[in-house]
Amino acid sequence: MSKQKVWFITGASKGMGLEVAKAVLAKGGKVIATSRSLYEQIDSIGEVSANFLPLKVDITNEKEVKLAIKKGF
Repeated sequence: MSKQKVWFITGASKGMGLEVAKAVLAKGGKVIATSRSLYEQIDSIGEVSANFLPLKVDITNEKEVKLAIKKGF
């Protein structure tokens, strides 16, 4: 069983969240990236892959956050 870490990054469509997501992916890491703008996130980082799961999430909505975590794991 693999014990590779999965990064759960909020605000991944711009700023620090975007840069961290890009850096983790560049090193072969796995990222669940959340943002209010799914399309902006995909434009900035790329399409869904084995290591990248972009999700549209309002982090102030507990239900959406829990659903995002379930989708990623």
